[in-house]
Amino acid sequence: MIRGLILLLGLLAGCAGPLSRPETNAPVDGAGFVINARFSLRVETPGDPVQQWSGRLRWQHAPQGDSMLFADPLGQGVAELTRDGEGARLRLASGEILRAASAEQLLADRLGFPLPLARLPDWLRARPGVDGRPELDAWGRLRFLDEQGWRIDYAYEDDSARLPSRLIVRRGDTLELRLRIEEWQ
Repeated sequence: MIRGLILLLGLLAGCAGPLSRPETNAPVDGAGFVINARFSLRVETPGDPVQQWSGRLRWQHAPQGDSMLFADPLGQGVAELTRDGEGARLRLASGEILRAASAEQLLADRLGFPLPLARLPDWLRARPGVDGRPELDAWGRLRFLDEQGWRIDYAYEDDSARLPSRLIVRRGDTLELRLRIEEWQ
């Protein structure tokens, strides 16, 4: 479990280096994106101590695949998760490569709990699914969303921003993922 969580830290923690202010008016209609973000993950399992990790993430998303580079808070690469038509691969800093049919399956098998990777690209761009229950702010943007047992809270850099700069993704009291998006492309 610990090794799996270290892997997640690596997966959620992308590239180090200077990052620019989030692009507040980037188009949201395109199918792909690149984000540089900071993250923190808290997992509370009954009978176990609370586990917490933080780091950096660089995520390149496109309909045909994803590449997620995770690093520790200082920018040391920990792991890379890729998804394409052939499935998902997780490459650890040690050189070990793990494979599965999907990125969600790979992480669930490795970590012991599910993460909503299939929905996360739309949630990042503040796009609710058909079964989502959104609440909008005064500017017509998502303020929060309840969907598939997850709650996503949104914050924006300023009143003119169309894309969120902060998300908190929660599943009850057991899992909380915080993302601070530092750059949208």
